[in-house]
Amino acid sequence: MGLVGADVDDLVQQTFIVAQNRWIECPLEYGRQRKWLRGIAWRLGMNLLRRNRHHHELFEGEVLSSLAATDPSAEDRANVRQVFAAAFAGVTAEDRQMFFGYFCDEVPLSEIAARHGLARSTAWSRLQKLKREAAERMALFMA
Repeated sequence: MGLVGADVDDLVQQTFIVAQNRWIECPLEYGRQRKWLRGIAWRLGMNLLRRNRHHHELFEGEVLSSLAATDPSAEDRANVRQVFAAAFAGVTAEDRQMFFGYFCDEVPLSEIAARHGLARSTAWSRLQKLKREAAERMALFMA
């Protein structure tokens, strides 16, 4: 099907969650039960592949837009470095690499998950948590 190893674990878990929620619809014949589960897994897998192709989100923030300035002065660059240092204080190197890879370098989420040996959903959750924490710290620093 073309899924990364970590995504397969998520797919299996999601398949059984959907199967549990639709247990009433499960056919009673033995051979049809396996086919029913396979159908659920196939549909979920195809949806996951579609999402992998189309899912990108840009980090919205004043600090990153200041990085895109055509000719920032040395003072501006120093301020940006200071804000990022404050925003990522206490963050592991792996998390920092994930964050900058996804939000700044626009590396696809599936590639980041594969690089770090994570399920796609786990990588997404970590990125969202990092984004919230960074935004909170930046807001405190810039206030």
